[in-house]
Parts: sequence; C-alpha cells; structure tokens
Amino acid sequence: MSEVYGDREVTKRATQAVIQTQANWGAIERVENGKRLNRRPQRKVSDEKVITWLVGGRAALHRQSYACYELATMAVIYPFLIDQSLPYVLSKSDVIELRAEGPSNQFAALRS
Repeated sequence: MSEVYGDREVTKRATQAVIQTQANWGAIERVENGKRLNRRPQRKVSDEKVITWLVGGRAALHRQSYACYELATMAVIYPFLIDQSLPYVLSKSDVIELRAEGPSNQFAALRS
C-alpha cells in the first residue's frame, strides 16, 4: 500500500482497518502474534438468493456484463465459494439476465 499511496499514517490506519474487518469476518486469521495473515477456507454459498445478491452487487458496481465462468472467481465474491451452477441459478433471477455470446459463453448483467 505504501508503494502506491505513500508512507502516510492514514494509509497505515486504513490498511489495518481493512485487515481487521477481514479477520472479524473470518476470512483471514492472524498468526505468530499478528505478524502473519493466513487466508481461511472459503465459505460455501448454496442459497440462490444470496448468490443472486452477490452477482447483482458485482453487476451494479460497474454496470457491465460478466462471463459466468469469471464471476465465481472475482475478488468481489471473496470470501465465498459458489457451489451451484451459476448460469442455472441466475437464469431463475428477476434481477439478472443471461446473454449468450457464442456457443458456450454466457454473460450475466442487470436487467434493464
């Protein structure tokens, strides 16, 4: 962070706040008296409403469509692991629409 934003106290506090939030959520754990951080296993998400909400949040963030195969691994989905077929779940959504581009590519976007 300091390489990008400079060595400022505000940057250090903001970084520590983000790390503490991730630790509170159970996404990471501090080891060796807080000197190291370990990423914890992802949490499986099976609820179709939660999956749709996560994908809808990503689509609303940038207002563009995303390939279904990319969505499950995007950083915005962290620390969750979607354990269902994403195209199948999204095909039942009232908020997300699927678009076919080519024989095997499906893209998800917010309905207009």
